[in-house]
Amino acid sequence: MHGWILILAGIVAGLAMEASAVKLFLEAKSHSLGFLCVLLAIHVAACSLFSFQIYAASTRLKYSSPKNWLLASLMSTLVFPVAGIVCMFVLFLYTWVLPGEKTGAYEEYEKYITYDFEPEEKYMPSDKLLQGIGEELEVTPLVEVLAEESANARRGVMNVIGKLPKKDAIRLLKIALNDKSVEVRYLAASELSKIEAEFNENVFMARKETLRNPDSADAHLALANAYAEYFESGFLDDFASRYYMDLAAEEYRVALRMGGENIQILNYLANLDLLSSRYEDAYAKFKRVTEADPGNVYAHVGLINTYYEKGEVGHAIRHAKETIGRMPPSQGIMREIVGYWAS
Repeated sequence: MHGWILILAGIVAGLAMEASAVKLFLEAKSHSLGFLCVLLAIHVAACSLFSFQIYAASTRLKYSSPKNWLLASLMSTLVFPVAGIVCMFVLFLYTWVLPGEKTGAYEEYEKYITYDFEPEEKYMPSDKLLQGIGEELEVTPLVEVLAEESANARRGVMNVIGKLPKKDAIRLLKIALNDKSVEVRYLAASELSKIEAEFNENVFMARKETLRNPDSADAHLALANAYAEYFESGFLDDFASRYYMDLAAEEYRVALRMGGENIQILNYLANLDLLSSRYEDAYAKFKRVTEADPGNVYAHVGLINTYYEKGEVGHAIRHAKETIGRMPPSQGIMREIVGYWAS
């Protein structure tokens, strides 16, 4: 509370200094160069004091870009005496007080919903049911927050977006791009730009490593994973997604050829075959994985989906019934998926 009193006092002091400078200018009978320099100094001091208080307030409210508030405030107040301070103050009040409660965005969001998740494995099987259940259980509560009237609650989602897996974060950010709040749209666009830059950096560094060590299976596997993460993120359009999927498949094949038999890579390639509608190739690979590693539930789910896509629903159900009998209750969502087919 003491901090807010100081911020309010600073804002009032800035307004008073600006008003006094304007009053002196209007009442002066002559305007010498020295007199104008003094007024300019008072104006700059008032704008700086006011803008710093806006920065301090946005920091206390845990806005994601306090520095942007500081820069915007300095630019508008310095260029437009009095009017700039008044307009900036009203704008800040609008984004804070008017749309919602007078609580910090992050605290308000934390009271509304607590989000927790278990990190997903790199390149999950391309199972539509798995994707649907995962998104509903983990992301839907956040989507509901984005539908709230309170702009603070919606900004709260932006503040915790970094905790989410990238695929979920991108889905939420795309929704937020259509938000009625300018700030929420700006934050969403900014976060999407950061994620895209991170994807590009990961691909660039992995590709650089394969050029440095062209005979390294691990380097090619890392590059394939970078491609796969990019195309399955939901960030790309269909054409670009297909392009990166083909690049990932090629790098997985190179890694498999260099490193010898690798169940994990074989499972990745099986999923890519399934995504590309190469069902016979997917079937052969999933069978090899399940025979070599009977406990690999993702390969079993992939095999079930392959049966279904081939039109062999009976085989899908039969394999699901065989698989669920070996699955412990702790396997959660995957057990629900297999149980769905088994029933």
